[in-house]
Amino acid sequence: MPIIGGHGFTVAGNAGTYNGTDTVSAGPTKMSGLAVGVKETNIDTGQVLRMLMSLKNRSSKNISTSFVLDTALGDNGPGERIDSTSSGDKVLTVADRWIVTRNSSGTDATPTLVFYGRGNVTTKVAAVTKQPEDVGCTTVKMKVRIPANSTRYLMFFASVHAHGDEAAAENDASAFHSVGMGSPLLAGLSVKVCSKVLN
Repeated sequence: MPIIGGHGFTVAGNAGTYNGTDTVSAGPTKMSGLAVGVKETNIDTGQVLRMLMSLKNRSSKNISTSFVLDTALGDNGPGERIDSTSSGDKVLTVADRWIVTRNSSGTDATPTLVFYGRGNVTTKVAAVTKQPEDVGCTTVKMKVRIPANSTRYLMFFASVHAHGDEAAAENDASAFHSVGMGSPLLAGLSVKVCSKVLN
């Protein structure tokens, strides 16, 4: 669940809009002075889900707030473990752009979560508040700043591999190292939107 300024993102009746092919959209919802929306898209390149959060500031002043991504993808409670991270170890820290988790006590799929891109991005993970092995959830916190009368975006990816296929998940994570215009991971997004992605 996305959490903005300490409040969970919700829409009236928990309703989203499905475009009939590959995308579900919800919002905008007013939160922390922003109009917040989400668009989740299935990417044709494989079992990849792209989540694009839009943060629109209609005021005449800059707005700074917190953004928390709390996910139980691949959750099986205490059986969830980190298999690998972008830094090469099995501990999630603010330096990690992505993690691959595995289920040690069941047959759940092997998910990869991508938090931010490589290079000089504006917004990275500021804090890790839950580790997968603690309660099965992964929770990271970011600090965002939205200029006056502007819209900015946060983009996240999740992919899945079969249970026990951690090696393939780690290998395929390299696709998230450099996501630029022309990448199938950005299909359907304009140059203007991509230029305003904070992470």
